[in-house]
Amino acid sequence: MSTTDQLLTIDEVAEWLRISKTGVRRLVDRREIRHLRVGRQIRFMRRDIADYLAAQVVEPLNLGEELLRAGIGLD
Repeated sequence: MSTTDQLLTIDEVAEWLRISKTGVRRLVDRREIRHLRVGRQIRFMRRDIADYLAAQVVEPLNLGEELLRAGIGLD
């Protein structure tokens, strides 16, 4: 198993994302984050967590360009 396929626990994901274990469980319950069930245990593939993080990136809004596109001047 490569390092990108490494399985992580809820504790490890919580530490990586710097959120509580409850926060990770909420993401799982809402199916916002890919996970595996191994019996009654929940595990995560490292690459899936990296993909989740990448999908959460919010690009900065360049307000000047947006206003020009909308036809609103900054005068």
